[in-house]
Parts: sequence; C-alpha cells; structure tokens
Amino acid sequence: MPWRKIFQFINTAKASTAADESKVVAVFSSVNNTNADMLINATVCGGLGFFGTMSAVMASGLVIDPLNACFPSIISAGFQFFMSLAIQRGLKK
Repeated sequence: MPWRKIFQFINTAKASTAADESKVVAVFSSVNNTNADMLINATVCGGLGFFGTMSAVMASGLVIDPLNACFPSIISAGFQFFMSLAIQRGLKK
C-alpha cells in the first residue's frame, strides 16, 4: 500500500539528519516500488511543493493575485515531481 511508504518516509525524514540521508533515499529507492507507486509518491511530493509554494508566496505578500502565484508554484511542483521520480529510480547525486 503506497500510504504506508509515504508515512514511513515522513517518519524517517523527521528523524533524519545530514548523516542519515542514505536512510531517506533508501525509502524512496525501494526495490519493491512499482511504476504506479512511484507516480503516486511523486504526485504527492509535487502537490506538497505546489501548495507549499503557493501558500508561502501568498503569505509573504509578494504576489497579491493568486493566478500570478501559480507560476512559481507550478515550477516548484514540477521540480519536486521529477526529483522524486529520479530519487526513486536510483538516480542520485
């Protein structure tokens, strides 16, 4: 079930430090991940990036119009989506 891996990643990320980076990457690059699981995980990460950037831009007052705040949010979501896929496929550093 993909939710179990997401919760496992969140718990691992909370406890991780710079020295524990390999543990976080190990959760993402699990051998048992199917393509569907990888897409679900990447979509969740992209969604978090989108809404996190959107709320940060709107809260900081840099942009008043929500439509203009979508552009940096889309860039952030795309970056996180593809980086998540790259990490899960084993393309790290």
